[in-house]
Amino acid sequence: MSLTGWLREYLYFPLGGNRKGKFRTVLNRMIVFFFTGLWHGASWTFVLWGLYHGLLSVFETLFPGRNRLPGWLQHLLTLFLVCCGFVLFRSSSMAQAGSMFTAMFTGIRMTKEMQASACALMDRRFLCALAAAILFSFPLEKRIRTWMADRKNGGEQRYENLMRCGSVIVLILCMLTAAGSSYRPFIYFRF
Repeated sequence: MSLTGWLREYLYFPLGGNRKGKFRTVLNRMIVFFFTGLWHGASWTFVLWGLYHGLLSVFETLFPGRNRLPGWLQHLLTLFLVCCGFVLFRSSSMAQAGSMFTAMFTGIRMTKEMQASACALMDRRFLCALAAAILFSFPLEKRIRTWMADRKNGGEQRYENLMRCGSVIVLILCMLTAAGSSYRPFIYFRF
């Protein structure tokens, strides 16, 4: 059972889910997200990360006007908000999270050593991965499927084969990268 399934079945539904009015739905969601953060670690950064995502969920429910934005802008806004949440998730303390947010939103003063370090990370493999991540972070799958399905003689089957081959290639590249990288501790080692 996944964490989401467990929280839904054993916490959200017993609390009443969304069947007891809007206020209880909001309260139930905040409780579930609080425990989601707490499950990831007994630190204020994890708890605030959970509550932050709870607030995003509640905001989306209470103010559905966001759906009036163009799709690409909704996508960028979601990515931005999730990335801000990851600052809380990956910070070891609230002070570190605060300094990271300060650097993110007030400008970064990069020293020559920091610039050299950043440039050293940007090799061909990193730039290719960045370009692919940017390209495939947009909803291209539907357009590719439609384009290939419009072609006669098994376009849908060719699409499926292309997706399978692409997935295997990405899996192999990830395995090679993970095998060649240095030791990285398990993400939940602090729990």
